[in-house]
Amino acid sequence: MVTGQSLKVLHDMWIKNIIEPSHVISYLDKLDYTLGFITLEGISVISKDKKTQFSWKTPEKNNTQI
Repeated sequence: MVTGQSLKVLHDMWIKNIIEPSHVISYLDKLDYTLGFITLEGISVISKDKKTQFSWKTPEKNNTQI
């Protein structure tokens, strides 16, 4: 099963160059999901039956300076 936490972990591993997008795709394929997108801002997956979609986005940073 894909959860927001697992997407965060996949995204973090990709950002840190621990895994490549092809590894993400292979992992998701085993769970019957496909990769919707993976960017610096987040990741999205879609179930192969197109009934379920999950996404995770990096938290917005507060750039306000005091």
